[in-house]
Amino acid sequence: MRKPNIDIYQYVCEKMKVTPMECVFLDDLEPNVVAARKLGFITIKVISTSQAVADLKLAVKELLDIPAETRE
Repeated sequence: MRKPNIDIYQYVCEKMKVTPMECVFLDDLEPNVVAARKLGFITIKVISTSQAVADLKLAVKELLDIPAETRE
């Protein structure tokens, strides 16, 4: 089992006891990013370190803005 097979993303979520909506996935390969996005992950396509860091800051803010009642 390996990326971009969606089973790997589901497996990781199960092991971590989180939903895809609670995860940020970063990768430099588009097929991997697309697969994670299909499951509901917040995704970041890494082009450069500075871009990835900036996008990650926004993603973390987005995660923190999820209303508490929707979290498990």
